[in-house]
Amino acid sequence: MLDIKVLRRARLPALISLAASLAAFIIFYSVTGSVYISNSASLIATASSIIFWVYLLAFVLMLPLKEGYSLFVEGIKKSSMKLLFVLYLAIHLVIYGVFLELILESIYAYPLAGQNSLFRIFLAGNYAFYPHSIATVMEVLTLNPSISVLFPRALGVALGPFAVFSAVIIDVLVVANVNLLLKLSKTLLKFGGSIALPAVGVIGGASCCLSIPSLLAIASPTIAAFLYLPVGILIQNILYYGLPLTVIIILALNLKTLKPLCS
Repeated sequence: MLDIKVLRRARLPALISLAASLAAFIIFYSVTGSVYISNSASLIATASSIIFWVYLLAFVLMLPLKEGYSLFVEGIKKSSMKLLFVLYLAIHLVIYGVFLELILESIYAYPLAGQNSLFRIFLAGNYAFYPHSIATVMEVLTLNPSISVLFPRALGVALGPFAVFSAVIIDVLVVANVNLLLKLSKTLLKFGGSIALPAVGVIGGASCCLSIPSLLAIASPTIAAFLYLPVGILIQNILYYGLPLTVIIILALNLKTLKPLCS
């Protein structure tokens, strides 16, 4: 159980981060949504989006996932954990980057990765949209700004803020779970237990977040065509947002289940 004193110490910085995130959202909401917005408004929207996600990440790690973050900080000191963190983050971002490129391509009805384009990396944002509602603003906020990497004669990779946000949280929880499993392994083996089941939970939760989007990204032309229909776009969005959030919940619950065994 999370120490009450630790919780109280973390509460004020966490609430400040949450307030900063909400303020950034209000600014983002106020400068976006017109048919045309100026360059200065686009810059403000980009800055406010980045601030929103940075402070939201800080809030989540400081309060709701405080225990997981503590285990992550403890585990990341090991070289093997550093390697795990970097590899999983890279794989997650590449797969979801391709997946987001498909979603953006279906929304804007043209390929973002040109067939004859040179290798390029650039920051992009589209803040002119309609209707201007809380729901549409939240969707735009999850996708913009995006870092796009274009390859000649290949799909591009578009890294939106939600993909980066969810990847970092999942990666932190994966490292935290693995670190806790390593700490518990001797105790479990001593009492005749096994880490197989909780290990499968960590691996299964982390891998399902990668497997389905990667299959869609390399789907056959028939399936790919289906993804551009309204129902296909809906499925893409459910998977794009639902899978990472589900995995975060699974890994957090797995951590909560294993934690008492360590006390």
